[in-house]
Amino acid sequence: MMFAIKHGVCSFDRMKGNRMKRLSLLLLAAAFGLFGCGGGGGGGPLLPVNVEGKWIGPMDHDINGNLVHYEVAFVLFQEESHVTGTMILEYEANGHAGRIDGQMHGNHFTGYRIARHIVDIEFTVNGDTLAGTFTFVSEEENLDEHATFVCTRQ
Repeated sequence: MMFAIKHGVCSFDRMKGNRMKRLSLLLLAAAFGLFGCGGGGGGGPLLPVNVEGKWIGPMDHDINGNLVHYEVAFVLFQEESHVTGTMILEYEANGHAGRIDGQMHGNHFTGYRIARHIVDIEFTVNGDTLAGTFTFVSEEENLDEHATFVCTRQ
């Protein structure tokens, strides 16, 4: 190997020093990435929002392309993250009800409604507002139902 000397310092030593600086910076960045954010502020499961109670509001229900407007009511019970209760369509008129069952993850619910059909249901809670959707598709019955709702806590 041939080494050139510039200004009294061997250029091999200068290249070695630059590599060492880069390696040190890389190790420092990796250490910060692994340990720097471990301040105990995250990583654990989200605590479920309390949704227990009565919620009422409008629902837009699309049944095979026909839009129908309902009043919907939820009467919900909660034990930790497990939510059960009843979903009632046409709250003060003719309609039907079904049982709700699912889980809260922070402020988001995923579960189902059991009535004539099992329907996937999701909602998000923000303060006293519960907003969500339900979906049911049955090729056997030629049904494609989707609904959106926004309810307020009573």
